[in-house]
Amino acid sequence: MKRAVVDANVAVKWVVEEAFSDAAERLLTMGTALHAPAHWLAEATNTVVAYCVSKRLLTAEDAREKAAFLMDMPFQEHKLPELGRSAADLALELDATVYDTLYLALAIEMNIPFVTADRTFYNAVTAHGRWNSHMCWVADIPEG
Repeated sequence: MKRAVVDANVAVKWVVEEAFSDAAERLLTMGTALHAPAHWLAEATNTVVAYCVSKRLLTAEDAREKAAFLMDMPFQEHKLPELGRSAADLALELDATVYDTLYLALAIEMNIPFVTADRTFYNAVTAHGRWNSHMCWVADIPEG
């Protein structure tokens, strides 16, 4: 996979060991060019902090280090206003959040895969059927 839109759920798997972390890691070892809407970092960092604060799975220092790692990731960020209209249309059609559909809108616009670890959103999109060619479940990232 040369290029992919990656959501915050996948990015969190790079810094917090959880299900499918090894699959998410393949994107990094394959040298995939990473793309995301500009809000991805706030979403991913919020999840890392939530692991620290509410679930008590990380210390504050660990959360800071993991957030810093994410901030240094080589993502090409795409501005939200350029994706907003299509993301809003997708959200209405899929009965989903704009936070989620921004990733899909970007994948459609760039005609590249959207790798997600959000099972609920993945299922909603694939059940709809129209954008299946853009969807990639994180565990389905090809090896090598």
